[in-house]
Amino acid sequence: MAFIWFLVLVFIAYLFHFFIGERICGVCQANSNEAKQEQINTNPVAVQKLTKFVITDANGETVFKFPTNFIINSKNGEVEIPESMLGFKDSIFNFLNKNQGKELMISAKYLKLEGEPVGIDRANFLKTILVKAGINPNRIVPKAVLSDYSFDTDGNYANGIAMLFNTISDKAKEAFEKSISNKTLYSEFAAVEFKADRTLQAYAFELNNYLKEYSNKKVTITGHTDDVGGNAANYKFGLKRAKNVMNYLISQGINTNSINAISKGEKAPIASNETDEGRAKNRRITIEVK
Repeated sequence: MAFIWFLVLVFIAYLFHFFIGERICGVCQANSNEAKQEQINTNPVAVQKLTKFVITDANGETVFKFPTNFIINSKNGEVEIPESMLGFKDSIFNFLNKNQGKELMISAKYLKLEGEPVGIDRANFLKTILVKAGINPNRIVPKAVLSDYSFDTDGNYANGIAMLFNTISDKAKEAFEKSISNKTLYSEFAAVEFKADRTLQAYAFELNNYLKEYSNKKVTITGHTDDVGGNAANYKFGLKRAKNVMNYLISQGINTNSINAISKGEKAPIASNETDEGRAKNRRITIEVK
């Protein structure tokens, strides 16, 4: 009888383990496995995007703060710009206009196995965007920084870009001033209602600041056209466009006595008028400061 009772107790214990213990522990194990898998599948960029992106000055003081980061990838030198950061162009544009003695340094990380050119490509990718937004390219300095980091499973990394505002060096200032004294503008200057684009807006700030330092210099604005139409008509078109630019610069504070507008019409092409691309290059405004 004792042996039979022993077998009964063993059987009950087995049933308890199988139906109760396995069910409970199995759920725990499943939950544990799911948690681990969820951790593996979590996109690190989603976490990194929550961190703020800060643009500082040379002293480390915060100038601008954005809610997310730029995102670099392992495939190419392009940089993803989250929607919440799209305003960075306007912030930088306005700051540099108000602080003519400053430049922006863009530092982009790269891995040793990627090579320095990839880092430069990333920095130049953002520089191109800022130049299209009207910022003088001579006030943006791209830099590649060798670093050690890991891309997530999608090949992304959200802490690969840094920006800061520096005081323009003497060497950079020389190139910057040269770009002011010899400026070429391409825009829809022939529009019925003239409207200054962002490149001209930024140039007005730069020219104003330049003439404060070199007050004896004079500004000559020249209108150029392609060869479509007659010579006399093109001369008039060129002069009208040059005067539009001149009047805008005067409205922005340039001394009337320091500036004049002329036209060369179709007489000074820089490209062939046989192609659309060439004609587009010939339709331009040149500004010389001497």
